[in-house]
Formats: sequence, structure tokens, C-alpha cells
Amino acid sequence: MSRGAIRCLIALAFVLLFFAARFLFYTHPVIGEEGLFANLFYARPAAPNFLLLARVDGREYREPVQHPAAPYLAQEALGRIVGSWVRPESTPAALLIVVARWAFSLFQFAVALSLLCLLLRDPLRASWPSIALCFAAFVFPLAVFSSVLLHMANSAGAFMTALPALAVLARQRRLWPRADGLMFFLASVAVGLTRLDWDAAFVAASCAAIVYAWLQRPRDAAAVKYFALGLAGCLAGNVASYLVDPANYLAHVNLFLALGAGPRFPALDATGGSVLAAIAFRLWLTAPLIIFLLFAVVLFWKQRGPQALWLLVFPLLLALGYVSLYWSRGFEYRFFIPAYLAAAVGVFGLAPAIPSRRWKLACVLIALFAALQFAAFTHHALSRRTSITFGFGLPVAAYFPDTPATIARAKQDHCVPILPAWVKYEHPASNTDFIIPSVGMENAKRIAEKLGKPLCP
Repeated sequence: MSRGAIRCLIALAFVLLFFAARFLFYTHPVIGEEGLFANLFYARPAAPNFLLLARVDGREYREPVQHPAAPYLAQEALGRIVGSWVRPESTPAALLIVVARWAFSLFQFAVALSLLCLLLRDPLRASWPSIALCFAAFVFPLAVFSSVLLHMANSAGAFMTALPALAVLARQRRLWPRADGLMFFLASVAVGLTRLDWDAAFVAASCAAIVYAWLQRPRDAAAVKYFALGLAGCLAGNVASYLVDPANYLAHVNLFLALGAGPRFPALDATGGSVLAAIAFRLWLTAPLIIFLLFAVVLFWKQRGPQALWLLVFPLLLALGYVSLYWSRGFEYRFFIPAYLAAAVGVFGLAPAIPSRRWKLACVLIALFAALQFAAFTHHALSRRTSITFGFGLPVAAYFPDTPATIARAKQDHCVPILPAWVKYEHPASNTDFIIPSVGMENAKRIAEKLGKPLCP
């Protein structure tokens, strides 16, 4: 069998495994803020008011998202392509869930397939253990669960932040030497269109690579120009983000300056062993991210250079910005996904040119760990009916009170109930009023008063 045929078979197996691993989770009920992003996907509202916070007497109330618009516009663009196959008003809610989750998983699939293709183009590094590691990277529960979660950070945001890592990997492999500068510039523009904390990680990693290249003897002028081009691209992305949607961009700048390097999360209110158990469970989920980061540190000491430093520092800074999530009240693991994808790509960029026995053994062990983790988490989630999206690890039933009874009481009392935005699609015939829970009680009262209808007690 020819090498080309083998590559095609590997790619086909990868595609089948990617979607098979997620098949059972495409039907996972929509929980919490996921309804906002399902509405973004299907309704595709105009900027800057992306978020559907309420509906009263048929009038939808929306507010700006307070983040750069580009990732949300990317989700809307995907909705125009994929979501146009179905009509939300006449399609069962169960099918709408499957279509939306499958579509959101395409963002991670694009990164995964690009990484596999870059790996297969290098016959020296494309050993079977390396291919197994690539398969494993997207079978870990952290990758599987995040790919079907309806939100921004883990889908379009993670895709856009992974692009520079893929560009650096392509340069490491010398695949398109004449276009590597342009590729990195365009990928850097994509990062500049996302959150400012991700931009900060990118800028810091690029500056570190520039300093490293400048201090090398002999000086690596090509690397200095390469990463300086990335800084210019990131700046261009921020300018474009402002021009596309100044309201959301400036709101995000104010939010970033108010919060510092990243968002603040309420701490766990439990004490003693329950806190330790919660942190241990979260560490167990994010173990692949920690493994890839440690793997990258070890590989960097054996293959030093400005590009290797960038591939290590960028995902490391992306992850460090959200360490406080481990002891927060709600585990918003989606914020770790940009770091995870960048780290997974970075490991292959730092891999030895000729795979050693230790590299092959490490790949095999990580692949086995991925299979073990996937089996354990899948059994836990399906047997106990726990959430894999919002409220990770908690019973799904806790997020679904008796919605029909709530709707009936609200109509009888002529008030606005607190219900998630997904009720718009789950109970379309009721045309019920709602204000989403995540706005908080004070904001809910403000919105209800503004729309001229009392909030249900």
C-alpha cells in the first residue's frame, strides 16, 4: 500500500474516532448559558446586542456581550451555514441540540485535523506512537466535553488562539517556508480579534521569543522579524475588532482593566475534605493539560530556540491566567481549552526530529491514559446523569425544574418567570416570557421593570 493511501486511512480513522467519541454527548441537554449560544447560532442577532437576556410579551431584550465580537460572529457564520439546514420554529428541540453541538465541535475538529495533517506531512516524525498521541489528544474527556459545550471560549475562541501555534508548528517543520511569515501574521490577527487576556499571553510569549532570538549568538534575525510580525498582526486584530464592533470592544477593555489579567470567580464555600475532593476532581479532568505542559517543559530543554520557547510559554500563560478556577464555586473548565489546544500543538512542535524510544514510550502511555480517562468519565457521566457542560459533575436533573408548571403559573399570575433562554426552543408553542437566571436577581428585577411587567416571586 502506498504512503498516500496509508495517510488517507489514518485521516479517515481519525475523523471517525473524533466524532464517535462525541456521539453520545451531542444529545446532552442544554444547561445554563448554553441557551444564549444556541440562540446566537440559530437566531444570529445583529451586533452589538448578541445576548438574549429576556423575552416579555413577544419582545426580546438583548444586551452587548462585553467581549470582542469576532468569535461570536464566527459562531453566527457557522450558524448560517449549518443552522440553515433546520428551521428552529418547526424542528424538535432534541434535534436542535444535536445540530448545535455537532456544529460547535467543528471548531475543535478543524484544529485537530490540521494538526494531524501537519504531522503526516513529516515522514520522520509521523511514527505510530506520535499518531497515537495525536489521536489521544482529542479523545481526552477535557477535549471531548469542551467541544460540545455551547459557549465561546471553548469553541471559536479556542480555535482562533490555536491558529498561531499551528503556524509556528508549520514553520518548525519548514512546510511552506515562503509563506510562513504571512501565515503567522494572519493567525496573529485572529488572536487579536479575541479576548485581551489571550492577547496578553500572545504578546508576552512573542516578546520572550524575540528577546531569546536577539540574545542568541549568532543572533537569529529571522526569528526576531517573525515574532515581531506576530505582534503587528495582534495589534491589527485589535484595531479590526474595534472597527467591527466598538461598543463591545470598549466594554471589554473596561472589563479587562477592572478585573486585571482575568475574570474573578467566587470561591468554594465548602470546607475541609469537600473542597479537596472538588479540587482533586477538577485536576483529574484537566490532567491532560497538565501533562502536555510538563511534556513541553521537558522537550524544551532538549530543543531550545525562540520558536520552542514560544510554543512553551504561550499555552503556559494561557493556563496560568485561570488557575483560580480550581477553587472557584463553579468549575468553568472551558477557559482552559485555548491553553489545552495550544499545548497539544506545542508538544508536536517540540518533538524530536527523529523519535527516540523515550518519546515513543511517552506517547503510548499518554494514549493509554486517554483511553482510561475517556472510559471512566463517560461511565460516570452516563450512569449518574451528571452534567458535562455547565455545572460540571452535578446532576443534570438539578438544572431542569418543572418548566411547564412554571410557565403555567407565570401566565396565570401575569408575571415574568426566571427561565433559561433555551425555553424559547424547548417550549416554542407557549411563547412564554422569561428572564435568564445568570443575570442575577437584581438585574432580573431591573429588566422586568424596564419591560413593564413584574417578576414572578
